[in-house]
Amino acid sequence: ATHGTAPEIAGKGVANPCSLLLSGVMMLDYIGWSEAANAITEALEKTIEEGFATPDLTHNMTNGKTLSTDDFVSEIIKRL
Repeated sequence: ATHGTAPEIAGKGVANPCSLLLSGVMMLDYIGWSEAANAITEALEKTIEEGFATPDLTHNMTNGKTLSTDDFVSEIIKRL
């Protein structure tokens, strides 16, 4: 992840997985798997558009629904 390992929040379910997911998207694009990269990007965008996010994002969202890291990822997976 771009911010490092963040040991102070490890195991608390509040980490935002977006930078790690988007790093994976960049890798998929690089190796030519654009369809997979686009699917992940679209699922992530839809999840956030529907108001689901981790605490660091929902505090700036109108009617945002705060989820744990695991629940946020589950919502993204549902949209894949």
